Amino acid sequence: MLRIASLLLVIVICTTAFADCITNPSLPSECFQGLCYGPYVQGQRPGDTLPSGQIEDQLDIISPYTYWVRTYGCDEQLCTIPPLVRDRGGRTLIGTWIRGEDDEDQLHCAFQAAVCEPAPSDIVVVGNEEIFQGMPWDEMRDYIINVVKPIRSEEKKECIPIAIAEPWSTIFMPDTGKEIFPTLFDELDGPILANIFPFHEGYNIDDAIDRLKSIYTLICDANPNREIWIGETGWPSAGETVGDAVPSCENAARYLEGCLEWMREDPAVKMCYFESFDEEWKAPPEYQAHWGVWYGDGTLKIPEPTTMVLLMSGAALVLLAMRCRWRP
Repeated sequence: MLRIASLLLVIVICTTAFADCITNPSLPSECFQGLCYGPYVQGQRPGDTLPSGQIEDQLDIISPYTYWVRTYGCDEQLCTIPPLVRDRGGRTLIGTWIRGEDDEDQLHCAFQAAVCEPAPSDIVVVGNEEIFQGMPWDEMRDYIINVVKPIRSEEKKECIPIAIAEPWSTIFMPDTGKEIFPTLFDELDGPILANIFPFHEGYNIDDAIDRLKSIYTLICDANPNREIWIGETGWPSAGETVGDAVPSCENAARYLEGCLEWMREDPAVKMCYFESFDEEWKAPPEYQAHWGVWYGDGTLKIPEPTTMVLLMSGAALVLLAMRCRWRP
């Protein structure tokens, strides 16, 4: 009887601390170096006009948990994000969508929205997975030389670094980790964002964090003179299975906890976690809609409390998140 009472007391303490962490804004709560952020939720998709205040409300949710916010496009609405992030004490990896006719407008908008001071500077990310999607690497290099850099100069923002983002195996040799396109990388003065997803590779959740660590270590060790970040990584909470990778709330929480623990133990790890909110418009496949740390309505995901162990691990996960900070 005493043992049961003690266990119930532990659960009450964990859940009470969980609620206090969520509701008490004075607690230190930054845990991610970066979070990937798309604002289109619950019936919305890119190109839609978003309701007034939606972006502000979403940033109010995620800003206490992250320093960097990575975006994916810089049209008229999305270019309002960098100053809003700065108002909340963070910095932005400003994404640009370069596959449309407004690509140069997006680049102008991105450099106009970016600031250098106080350090660190915002960063402009040219496209996302362009080489993976079929753009020849030398065409990307020429685009950076002949389009991106002249626009940066025209906007008088030479202080803003330029980055690209690709799946890691598109730009690094899978066997050695060495860079494949050094003359492209030489044109960059910002980080190389390597997207690493053990889920897409079909890894079991038991092996996923080790896979993430080994790939990141491989490419960093093979390219010591390059600044390399994990541009995206995460685990979906629902949808189709890929190989041995099973989407579920429990597995998503395990992967998130493993990433947070790694960043806490090794501050040299640079990571943008994918992603902030579920985005329904990305399905199918169904798992593409369920990568969020939060549901689309802004509710924080935790493991379903089907057992006491899951309930306590959910509370412990949030407590861990609340006690780590990412400041330059």
